[in-house]
This record gives sequence, C-alpha cells and structure tokens, in this order.
Amino acid sequence: GGFAEALIGSTIGTIIGNEIHRNATRPRTRVIVRERTRTRVVRPRIDSFTRAQNREVQVALNYFGFNSGAPDGVLGRRSRAAIRRYQALLDFPVTGHLTEAERAFLIASYNRALAGGVETERLIAREGIGVSGLLVAYNDERLGRDAPAASSDAVAPRPGSDLEAADEVPHRDASAETTEVATAEDSASETEKPGIMVFGSDKPTLSMAKFCAEIGIRSAANGGLLPASSLKDSEDALGEQFCLLDSEAIATSRALVEAVPGATAETIQATCETFLPELRPFAVKLATDPAEAMTGPLADWAAGTGASIASLTQTAQICLGHAYDTDNAEMAVSAALALVAVGQQSYGEILAAHLAQGFGVAANRSRAASWYDLSAAALESGTEPIVLVDGLDRAAFLRDAARRMRGEPVDAADALQDRPATTLTTFGKKPVKSK
Repeated sequence: GGFAEALIGSTIGTIIGNEIHRNATRPRTRVIVRERTRTRVVRPRIDSFTRAQNREVQVALNYFGFNSGAPDGVLGRRSRAAIRRYQALLDFPVTGHLTEAERAFLIASYNRALAGGVETERLIAREGIGVSGLLVAYNDERLGRDAPAASSDAVAPRPGSDLEAADEVPHRDASAETTEVATAEDSASETEKPGIMVFGSDKPTLSMAKFCAEIGIRSAANGGLLPASSLKDSEDALGEQFCLLDSEAIATSRALVEAVPGATAETIQATCETFLPELRPFAVKLATDPAEAMTGPLADWAAGTGASIASLTQTAQICLGHAYDTDNAEMAVSAALALVAVGQQSYGEILAAHLAQGFGVAANRSRAASWYDLSAAALESGTEPIVLVDGLDRAAFLRDAARRMRGEPVDAADALQDRPATTLTTFGKKPVKSK
C-alpha cells in the first residue's frame, strides 16, 4: 500500500515537474488588455425659462424665412444654421450663436412686424427680398441709413420664400391675424380692446395672440418684466404671466402630441371640440359662481366620464395648447376646466386670467379673484406651478392678483425678487425681460 502511494506520488510529481519545465521554456505571448473607454455625452437639462427663450428665437427665425425647424426650444444644428443666415444678412459676425444684442434685435423686429399692419406689408414690398427684407429695413433705420426709393411695381413674395426654399414649418397663425386687425383698426379708437371683427357680427372676438403681442411690445418699451415695485400698479404684470402660461401650454401640448400615433391637426381639433359641449355649462357658471363652488361638480363630471384621470389629463393638456395655438379662447377655457376637474388646481390661474380679460368667457374680476386664490392655495400646499420663473414666488404673486381683482390693497414686495437681467419670452409672441 505504501509503495503504491509512493509510486503514484512520484509519477504525479514527475508530470507536474515536466509541465513546469515546459512552461518555463515555452515562448511567452504577451497579452495586452486594452480598456475600452466609453464617452457618454450628458446634455444639460433645459429649464422652461430657457426653452421659452429658444422657442421665441426659432419662431422669429422661421417668420423671417430662416428655416429653424419646428419651434421646440432646442437650438440644434438647423437652428444654428438659421442663425448664421440671419447674421450674414445683416453683416453680423457669423457664429451660429446669438449675442444678446442680436437676439434682442431679432425678437423686437418680429414683434414690430406682427404689429405693423400695412406698414409691414409696405416694407416687405419695398425691399423686394421677402419677409427678411423687414430685418434689412429695421436695421437700416437703426443705423440711420437712408431708405431706398420705393418701386411702384414691387410685389411682396410669400413669407418664407426668401433666401431658400424653406420647408413648411408648423407655427401659430398669429401674424396673419395681427396684420388683419391692425389694418381694420387704423381709424379705430386707441382705447378699443384688442379683437378681430367677425363677418356678420358687430361684436369683436378677443384675440389672445394679439393681446400677447401687444403685451410684448409694451414690456419691451418698459425695459422688460415689471419689477416688484410696479406689480401692484400695472395690469401688464398679469398679462405677462398669462402669455408665459400660453407659451408653456403650447410646448406641453406639442410634446404630448408627438407621442400619439397617427395624430393630425384634424383629429386633434375634432377631439378637442368634444370638450366644448361637455363643459359649456361650467364655462357659463364661471362668471356667476366662485371657484370653491365649482370644484366639486367639476370633479363629479370627471368621474362620470368613465375615462381614466391620466387619459383626461393628457387630452386636456393637448387641447389647452392646441387652443392657444389656434387662438380659440372658448376651447382653452374648456380644457382648463377639465384640468381642474381632474385635480390640477394650479390651472385655476388660467381660468382667472380668462375671467380677468374676458377671453372665451364673460369678464368678471371678482370671480377671477376666487380662481387666483384657488391656484395660490394649491401652490402653497405643494402643487407644482404650471411654469417656473426664476425669482418669482408664484403663490404670493397670485394672492396679490386676487387682491387686485377685488380692489384691495396689494403688497407685491415679496412676489418678485431682484435678479440679473434676462429675457423672458413666449412662443411666437413677445420678448419680456426680467430684472
């Protein structure tokens, strides 16, 4: 037994020894292991404030014929190319990135064009290079250059036809509306409320797009978003915030529509129109009943539809933005009511603004106050606001708005904190600078 174990041990030892020797004398292959490095590009998140600024730039570029694509608030390669063409037209340094002065001139020119009426058409015809000729005319005026002699046979090309054959870009049709209104109101009283005259009626339909265009012009003339010391003295502060909500609603709607298979403008319009008869009884009560008396019945309506809260919320958000995009005030009221019905009480601010201005509902400032208070209470309880504005305590701002609607003293000292000057913009309508 001991011999056998010794033999086995000797044999195994010989085998191991031989293997060690072979390994020692065998040519060695050097194996190099290279670590693979993966680079992940983390793009900074664009806040709603910056996105709104970018959308305003894109809409203005599209208007003047520099195709930046659909206004999504992201300045990608197409937008940078459009910026370069804008800079080249006016002999600015061609960088693809706007300086603050270049951006301010672009947005101011866009708003001037919207409000220009007959003068806008005259300048387009005079320059003879399409809508981008407005930029040339405005820039010549800024620099004190003499205007060229007008040609009697000048014809204005279609917007977007100059410089390149631009793709059709989806955007709100506020420019056409504004031009028509300005033309019709040349001899009208300056105190007349903004509106579009409808054939067959002597009653103007208030235009939200025109309202925001005019707010933008006044804000630019005032040097930007009104400071805290002026909020209690001016209705424009409420107008500025309404127009920002309008812009954010449009952006939210378009983002949601992209995720809906087969959605078209026609199907969206048809779907959103179903809200009108469903919620018209509530819309009528807006001018007579306070907000707290309506939230319960609205919640009952939502429960009675049989649709899920998530589905109702998404549909209402799509319709709210669609309503602002098409300047349909009645539809906007219905969509905002639907959002309150599903518990999104921060949208009470939108209903308050409609009541204050008479957009799609009979104007009633005392009822507007109740909706401002409802929205403020929701924010104070932790609800996210519809849009964030740096430095603005939105709940305090809405409380001040409610007091203003009721004719009570307003203390806006804490609503808007001092902050560095930036540009607060809205989709396709206005430049507003915050101070």
